[in-house]
Amino acid sequence: MSQEHATVAEEEYLQIIYWLQEAGLPITGANIARAMQVSAPTVHEMIGRLEADGYVTRAADKSLEFTESGKEHAAGIVRRHRLIER
Repeated sequence: MSQEHATVAEEEYLQIIYWLQEAGLPITGANIARAMQVSAPTVHEMIGRLEADGYVTRAADKSLEFTESGKEHAAGIVRRHRLIER
């Protein structure tokens, strides 16, 4: 799946992960669940999709990191949303 085909839900997660990273917070399923006010299993499932689509990688400690394309895609989403908000 190419990054042009990220679903709306995937884009929401990418944006939240980007914000957590910007804020210097650990990028964990628990933090994502808290930020999005959704359940941990819901987050776990989406993380699996993001990982399969090549947007994030999961470290041994279960924390997440953007892949290069994931970071670019997330930055684009955040940039677009910030422009819309103006």
